[in-house]
Amino acid sequence: MAEISSYVAEQNMAIVRYYLEELWNKQNYAIVDEVFAENVTSYLLATPSYGRDEIKQNVQNTLSAFPDALLTVNHLSAEGDKVIIHWTLEGTHQGEYHDISPTGNPVTIKGVTAVYLTNGMVTEIWPQVENLSEFLQQLGGLPDIGA
Repeated sequence: MAEISSYVAEQNMAIVRYYLEELWNKQNYAIVDEVFAENVTSYLLATPSYGRDEIKQNVQNTLSAFPDALLTVNHLSAEGDKVIIHWTLEGTHQGEYHDISPTGNPVTIKGVTAVYLTNGMVTEIWPQVENLSEFLQQLGGLPDIGA
């Protein structure tokens, strides 16, 4: 039984790595329909959003603000149906982002995301940005408190 669980975990990590590369780095939005369940739920900033179109829209909003963004997977681990990703997203602020006008500033966002899969389809995403206040300071959206 442990071999089956290990196999499922490996398969799920491969699916997650594939969709991250295709969606974030290649801007292939068709991947969402391929690997996300129709009723996928994302818990970004504790506000749930539902469905594939919401996933596509959230990624498009981010990538329109940071069109040169590159997502790097720093670490990937899995246990059964849960995959944990430690990631870094780097890019240049070239478009409006949550009412913050483009600054041309380089930004680095780090985070951890838990992804749940059922039968090889992503059903839930729980992203957590590690350095949100630092990120907003990079955009000029918050004063640098330490200065």
